[in-house]
Amino acid sequence: MKKSIIAIYESVLPQEQAKYERPWSLEQMKAELDPETFAKLENDPVHRWRADTGIELIHKEPSVEEFDRICSNWKLMSPEQKELSDKKSNELFGAGNEARMPYLRMEYDFEKGMPVKIKDGLRCRQSGKPGKIIAVKGPDEHGWMLYKVQMDDPALGTVQFRSGELEKI
Repeated sequence: MKKSIIAIYESVLPQEQAKYERPWSLEQMKAELDPETFAKLENDPVHRWRADTGIELIHKEPSVEEFDRICSNWKLMSPEQKELSDKKSNELFGAGNEARMPYLRMEYDFEKGMPVKIKDGLRCRQSGKPGKIIAVKGPDEHGWMLYKVQMDDPALGTVQFRSGELEKI
């Protein structure tokens, strides 16, 4: 029996971490990072929000290991923290953290040239129409990953979506 991308994704996340770790504050970033990197992160809306609030926000990281770490850390947050994080995620990316996790995780495999597959059970956020991803096409000019989706309704055929336009059913 084949595993879904969600099951594979959840199986690779380390579950040993017992306590939520607050993202670095601006002071910690300034002390630990070189001035150029600090200036870049200080002006980045995701990193600035995380530093100001102490709440994790799922986003693309330079390495898959760091991405997996922040996902594990996010899962350890309180329900109230997750709610605030999801509100910010929707504001910045048009989708909540858990909805974005598997799609962001797929991007690392795509960048390495690995085949990307995902289970059935997705739908367009706007229309509610179901379909399945058949290909990942890479980021658009705004950095959103583009997905080629075979819609379940034959009349709709194949449609291209940005990652924030899809959700799991």
